Amino acid sequence: MVQPLTVLIIDDSPEDREVYRRYLLQDQEYSYTILESESGEEALELYRQFQTDCILLDFLLPDMDGLEFLAELPKLAKKFIPAVVMLTGYGNEAIAVQAMKSGVHDYLVKGQTTAGRLHSTIHSAIVQVKLRQELQQSEARLRESQQFIERIAETTPGILYVYDLLERRNLYLNSQVNKLLGYSPQQIQDLGQEFLLRLMYPEDLPLFFLHLQKIATVKDNEIVEFEYRMRHADGQWHWFYSRDTVFIRNDDGSPRQIVGTAYDITNRKQTEAQLSLSNERFQLAAAAVNCLIYDWNIPENTVERTEGLTRILGYSPQEAEPTQEWWMEKIHPEDRKLLQSSFEKMSVDNDYYAVEYRVRHKNNQYRYVLDQGVITRDQNGQPLRAVGSTTDISDRKYQEAALRESEAKFRRIVESNIVGIYFGDFSGQIYEANDAFLEMLGYTRAEFTAENLRWDTLTPAEYQSLDQQKVQELQTSGVCTPFEKEYFRKDGSCVPILLGIARIDGTDKPGYSVCFVLDITQRKLVEIQRQQLLQLEQTARAEAEAANRAKDEFVAMVSHDLRSPLNAILGWAQLLRTKEFDKERVNRALETIERNALSQAKLLEDLLNMSQILRGKLHLELKPVDLGAIVREAIQTAYPTANTKNIHLDSVIDQPIPAITGDGDRLLQVLGNLLSNAIKFTPDNGRIDVKLFRHEYHAEITVTDTGIGISPEFLPFVFERYRQDYRIPKQGGLGLGLAIAHYLIELHGGTIQALSLGEGQGSTFSIKLPWQ
Repeated sequence: MVQPLTVLIIDDSPEDREVYRRYLLQDQEYSYTILESESGEEALELYRQFQTDCILLDFLLPDMDGLEFLAELPKLAKKFIPAVVMLTGYGNEAIAVQAMKSGVHDYLVKGQTTAGRLHSTIHSAIVQVKLRQELQQSEARLRESQQFIERIAETTPGILYVYDLLERRNLYLNSQVNKLLGYSPQQIQDLGQEFLLRLMYPEDLPLFFLHLQKIATVKDNEIVEFEYRMRHADGQWHWFYSRDTVFIRNDDGSPRQIVGTAYDITNRKQTEAQLSLSNERFQLAAAAVNCLIYDWNIPENTVERTEGLTRILGYSPQEAEPTQEWWMEKIHPEDRKLLQSSFEKMSVDNDYYAVEYRVRHKNNQYRYVLDQGVITRDQNGQPLRAVGSTTDISDRKYQEAALRESEAKFRRIVESNIVGIYFGDFSGQIYEANDAFLEMLGYTRAEFTAENLRWDTLTPAEYQSLDQQKVQELQTSGVCTPFEKEYFRKDGSCVPILLGIARIDGTDKPGYSVCFVLDITQRKLVEIQRQQLLQLEQTARAEAEAANRAKDEFVAMVSHDLRSPLNAILGWAQLLRTKEFDKERVNRALETIERNALSQAKLLEDLLNMSQILRGKLHLELKPVDLGAIVREAIQTAYPTANTKNIHLDSVIDQPIPAITGDGDRLLQVLGNLLSNAIKFTPDNGRIDVKLFRHEYHAEITVTDTGIGISPEFLPFVFERYRQDYRIPKQGGLGLGLAIAHYLIELHGGTIQALSLGEGQGSTFSIKLPWQ
C-alpha cells in the first residue's frame, strides 16, 4: 500500500527543486505531498502551517544558512523535529558533518544525488526520527512508571517489604518501618538473618515458619495472612497483621522471594480483649429482658446483639453479621431514609432516640419495631456508642394500618399524579383536582381555587352532545366507557384527552363522580407522524421506482449509443471488404468509421471517468497550469467542428493570467466538454464566446453560446449524471459529461455554474478556480 509523506524542499534553485520533485514522484513505495520554498523564512512559515515528515534543506540560503534554520526549527516544532536531510555542494562534506551534529539526520551532495539515493536517504531519516521518538516516549514512560511505583511504596500506610526466603533477610523496606517499628530500613537490613530472631515475639516465631510453609503451597497472586508481635525500638511489643504473596520463584517453582505489607493492629487487639470481657457481662444481663438489646460501637461499626434477635427476626446471633449494615439491609427500603434522618438529628442535638420502622423477618415478612436507646459521646461531642432495645410492635401497627387502608389507597392514586384526576358532578362543577390535571391545563393550585373552574366551560362546544350522552350513561350504570374529547387550556389552546368517569354514591352532591384524565397529545402526534411516515414511504417508493426506470432507460440508452456507431463501423467495414469504391467513397467511409469510433471512445471514456468518480479513484496530477494556454488549446481543438457548422468561435483572455496549481489535462477535458456541448446545441451560423477573466481571488472562465438554451425545469439537474433534457432532439451521449466536469472542478477547489434565460436563448457556463 502506498504510504503518504509530506516533504518540504528548501532551495533557492528552481532547477534543483524540479529535479528533487521529479525524483520523489518516481518513488513507488510512498506518495508525496511536496512543499517548496526558496528562502528560510518562507520555509519556516510553511512548516508552521503544514505537518511535515521530512525537510530537504540547502545549506546556503539567500537569507540564512542551514545552521541558523536548524536553530529556529525547534521553536516551531510541537513535539518532535521532523527528519532533516542537508543538501550541500561537492567538497562541503565537512559542513554537512557539522550540521548533523546540530540535528540533521543525513546529507546529500548536490550533483551526485540520484533518485534511488534520495529515496533511501529520506526513508532512512524518517525511520531514524520515528525510532528516536519511540525511544524518548519509552524512556518517559519508564521514568513515570518508576516514579509512580516509588510514590505508591512511600505512601502505603503499612510496611512494604520484599523478603528473601533463601537468604532469610529483607531485601527492601519502605520508610514506614521507621514509623511503625522505630528502626530505619537500613538498620533492619543490617540485622540480616538476625532480624526475626531479635525482634519477633518468641512464641510467634514457630508460627511464622508455619506461615512460610503455607506460602510455599499457594499459587501466584494468592494472599496469605498472618498476625504476630514485634518488639518496637522503645522495647514495647506491638501486634502486626501481614498480607504476603510470592514475588519471585526458583527454577523448580518454589518461592524465592515474597512481597508483603504489615500493619500495626495493637489498638485493635487491645479493644478486642476489652470487648470480650464486656460482652460476657452484657449477655448475662440481656438474657432476662424480653426484647432485643444491642450495643453499637459507632467508630468501629461493630454491633453486639442479644438472643432477643431470634424472637424478633428469627435469626440466631451467629447468623447475623455484627455490623450496622446487616441490620440496615433488613430495614424496609421506604424506612431507611427516615431512620437515617432520625439518627442524624440524634447525633447533633439529642442523646436519646425512639423511632418506629419495618424490618424483614427471616421468613421474608416485614415486622414493625420500636427502636429506642441512648447515645454516648466523646469529649468533642462525637457519637461513640448507641445502646438500645428493639421491641416488636407489629400487631399494633397492622391494626392502625387497617383503619386507614381504604382511604390511603385511593388518596395515593390521586396524589401519585400518574394521570389527571378531578372530582365533579353532573352540573359541571369541579370540587377537587390533583396536580397532574392542573398541570395538563396550565393552571396553578391558587388559580384553580380562585377561578372556580368548571368542566362544562372547559369543554369546546362541539363536545357538549357527547358529554350529555356520557352523563346519561353514568346515571344508568354508574360508569361510562372511556371516550376522547378536548379541554381548553389556560392559554386558549386545546389539549386532546381520554376521559374515564365513575360515579361515587353516598354523598350529598347529585352525580358526584371521579374523573380520570389522560393527556393523549403524544398519541395524536404519533398518529400524525405515522401518516407523515406513510406519505414519506409512498414518496420514497415512487422515487425508487423512478430510479429503477431511470436505470433501465440508461441501460437502454447506453446500449443504443454504443450499438449505433458500432453498426456504422461494421457496416462500412463489410462494404469496404466486399465492394470496390472510388477514392472519394472510400475516404467518406473511413471518415464515417473514424467519426463513430471516436464517438464510441468518448462514450467509453465518460463511463470510465464516472466509474472512477463513484469509486473515489479519480485523482489529479497537480502542477502549475497556464490557464490561457489551456483555453487556447481547447478552442483550437474545437475549431474544426465549429467551422463545419459555420459557428463563429471567439475568445477574450485577460493579460496577464498567473499560473494556478491544477491538472492541465483534466481542465482541458472540462473545457473540451463545454465547447463540444455548445457546438452540439448551437444551430448553424451561431456564435460561441470563450472568456478568461482575472479576479482578486480567482480566475473565471465562461463559455457562452447562442444555442437552444436550457429549460428552467431542467436547469437544476443539468450537472446530475445520466440526466438529459428529453424535450430536445437527442444529440447522442450519456448525460455524463457535465457531471464529470462538475466533479473535476470541485476537485480543483472551484465551482461551475450553468445559466440560461430559457429555451432558444442560449446558455452560459461559468468556471471559477482559486489561485491557490
